[in-house]
Amino acid sequence: MHNYKRISVVTVLFLILVGSLAWMYEQQRTLPEGTFFADLHLEGLNRTEALAVIQTEVDRYRNRVFSITANDLGSYHFKPQELGVEYSAEYSVAEVFSGTSWYNTVLASAIGSEEKKEFTPHYDVHQEFLESTVSGLLTALNKQPVDASIIWSEEQWQVSPEQVGKQLKEGESKKIAESIFSQLPLYEQQVVFEAQYSQLEPSRKAEQISPLHQQLSELNEQEMTLKYQQDEIVLLLKENPDWIQLNQDFSAYEWNQEALKTTIAQLANQYDLEPSQVVLTGVEEVVSEYDGQIYKKAVLEGDFRRGRKLDQEELLTQLNQALNTLLEQQNPSLELKYQTLYSTVSSLVPEYQFPQNLSTGVSSYYLGNHPDRVKNIELSLNPFKGVIIEPGEEMSFNRVTGWVTPSKGYRTTKIISAGKVEEGVGGGVCQSSTTVYRGVLNAGLNVTERRNHTLDVSYYHAYGYGLDATVYTDARSDFKFVNDFPGPIMMNAFIDPATQLAHVEFYGQTDHRTVELTNVPTGNLLLKKWNWKVIWPDREEERQVVSRYQLPKEDEEEEEEEANPLEA
Repeated sequence: MHNYKRISVVTVLFLILVGSLAWMYEQQRTLPEGTFFADLHLEGLNRTEALAVIQTEVDRYRNRVFSITANDLGSYHFKPQELGVEYSAEYSVAEVFSGTSWYNTVLASAIGSEEKKEFTPHYDVHQEFLESTVSGLLTALNKQPVDASIIWSEEQWQVSPEQVGKQLKEGESKKIAESIFSQLPLYEQQVVFEAQYSQLEPSRKAEQISPLHQQLSELNEQEMTLKYQQDEIVLLLKENPDWIQLNQDFSAYEWNQEALKTTIAQLANQYDLEPSQVVLTGVEEVVSEYDGQIYKKAVLEGDFRRGRKLDQEELLTQLNQALNTLLEQQNPSLELKYQTLYSTVSSLVPEYQFPQNLSTGVSSYYLGNHPDRVKNIELSLNPFKGVIIEPGEEMSFNRVTGWVTPSKGYRTTKIISAGKVEEGVGGGVCQSSTTVYRGVLNAGLNVTERRNHTLDVSYYHAYGYGLDATVYTDARSDFKFVNDFPGPIMMNAFIDPATQLAHVEFYGQTDHRTVELTNVPTGNLLLKKWNWKVIWPDREEERQVVSRYQLPKEDEEEEEEEANPLEA
């Protein structure tokens, strides 16, 4: 037993000695003739020297490039480690010295192998990473087809053409990964792998949307004009492309209602006007120079100034109608319609409150706008500003205006005298009385004295043909009416040079009456009739306005009895 143990120990020590000598030999020995590493001669090099040479060559392999091309989508370049391929100089040296060991050399001689020994770089491949990376790259290059569309660019509608798509063919990703793996360790400086893609056709092409594009191009050159009094606003479609909304398949368009509303709101912001506020601070009595009677006038702070609010719904309707026929009706013109906002009257005198606008009367002096006549209109209307009429009080037009004389600034212009048109002082005063009369009619006030003009005067056709009232102080021709509202009413009067309109307003506390004025055809150009209905919540009253006119008289004709002596 003891001899057996001694033999075992001796054997182990011998093996260790042999192994150590072999290791020392391997560390010191040089490579035999005919040893190559990637075409590099290694004969005569020891392990350390061989490692330095192999390290340099492995670094070159690490910097070599994989290139993957994908039809016309371009080329993409990678280094080996980016695809999960890693080279090792240390393992490569180990493989070279292992392959040229004494045992392998003897074995090669025994089987008659040639003396040249060639080695390649040692590499490791993370195959799942390689396949995943290649798959991710090639799949990301898939390109969906792009349908032709119509876009707004450089102030015009343009066609954006279709684009063909690309789809990676089935199995291509795996094929490329296997090709890379099979060609490792890649002797070439650059290796190219080509992936194949199928072509995907777009569903909508440029020629399909060409008709709509042509229509839009024609619309783009159109314009429309918005008018308000003397102002004109030209809207160009090329400046408002958001008005047009295209459907998803670019086969038709519609008008973008939200964009139209935005444009209208901008117009409203530009043209809307807040009305003024007038404060009544007191009431004074005035003795008329005409008849010696007393009437009342308000003492006011602030000026009456109407406001306006654009009817946005109406304009939206007008715009849609005009836009729908824009190609047939070139450059349409639309009139902006505004709601009138009347001045608010606040009072510091408790018994005189005028919270509502009861009515307004309007007449046009566009056809009788001679400066002298306009001056007479202004002079005769101004006294009515702030006139207060108590409940049950009869008001006279002449009482407020007073005598119409040159000393008060009235000028000589055309008047009607005994059925003929002549020169006289105060021409245009009847424009004022007619305007007051129309305000009285619209308020439903009771008229106690009124005459129409002898002649049919074209000045008064607008805003109520046949609704005119003539006055002349010298002839004691007057217009009178009674305040039959429960409370006092206040008047305001003015002319608007911009529109050449005269206005008369009545303010007070409403009793909820409404008025209907309806023209009644007579078949006679010199006879005008209007039905005048005043409606209260509990009753209504039928009235009628009749105006009979005469033909102008020749100089030699005698004056008929019904003709007024003088009409301003």
